[in-house]
Amino acid sequence: MTLRLRIPRSIRLRGAIYRVRTSRSLNRLETMATFDEKSRTITLAHGLSLRQREEAFLHEVLHAVFPNGVVPSKVEESVVEGLDEPLLEALRQLRWRRADGK
Repeated sequence: MTLRLRIPRSIRLRGAIYRVRTSRSLNRLETMATFDEKSRTITLAHGLSLRQREEAFLHEVLHAVFPNGVVPSKVEESVVEGLDEPLLEALRQLRWRRADGK
């Protein structure tokens, strides 16, 4: 059984609530997702495969957990890119489930 990451409509990170939305205006071949600190929004490109959605969502969540300006942006991107796929695999191996057991 392959477990999938549930992508919510909003997520609380560092005490703030971030909206998660899908947009047709993002070109999924160039940018699968974006994170906007000011509007507290994670935007995923429309038309991504399930695997791409999961990876892009987790990638942007990792950006959101870094306090703004603590790490230079090029370093942050390298760290996030190095963590997103292995972290997603680890979460799947842990077989995370909802609190109600479903």
